[in-house]
Amino acid sequence: MRGIRVLLGFIKNRYILPVQNMNNIINKDTYQANPLIEARKTYTTNEAKLFYMALTQIRPRLQEEMGEVEFTDIIIPNDVIIKLFGDNNWYYTELKQLAMSAAQKTVQIARGKTFRIYPVFQEVSYDSELYGGMKIRFNDAIKPYILDLVGTPYTKIPIKEVWNLKSSYAIRLLEL
Repeated sequence: MRGIRVLLGFIKNRYILPVQNMNNIINKDTYQANPLIEARKTYTTNEAKLFYMALTQIRPRLQEEMGEVEFTDIIIPNDVIIKLFGDNNWYYTELKQLAMSAAQKTVQIARGKTFRIYPVFQEVSYDSELYGGMKIRFNDAIKPYILDLVGTPYTKIPIKEVWNLKSSYAIRLLEL
C-alpha cells in the first residue's frame, strides 16, 4: 500500500505523517543534491514554493541507515493552499493553473557535454473530497537528487527562507 504524507490534517485509512500547523512546515529544512540545485529550472514563485513545500515532507537518506528509499504521495491541504495564494475567491482557478504548469516542469541536469532532462513531478492533482487538497508525487527519475543523498554533496535550505521571498529569481539566488 502506497503511503501518503500530509502537511496538515488527517485522511482516513491512509498512512500519514501529520504536521500540526503551518509553523511546523516553515521550521523544516529541505535537502537537494547539488546537481539538482545547479540544474536549469524555470519555476514561477508559486511553483517554487509548491516544490519546496513538497520537499519538506521528504526524509532523504543522508546516512546509510536513515531516511526513505521510495517516494510517497504528498497531500497539501486546502488551508495551506489558501495561505499560499492568499484568502481570495480566485484560489481554485490559480490552483488549477499552478497544477497544470507544475505537472509540466522539468529540470535539466548537465555535466560537461552531456545533459539529462527529467520531469519533476509524476502527478499533481486536486480533489477536495478525497484528499482535502492537492496531491503531489515526485518523479522517480529524480530520486537520486532528492531522496538518496548518501555520499552525495547536497544543499540544505530552510523553508522559512524560501517562504518569505517574493520572486522566483530571489528563490533561485538563495539556492545558488
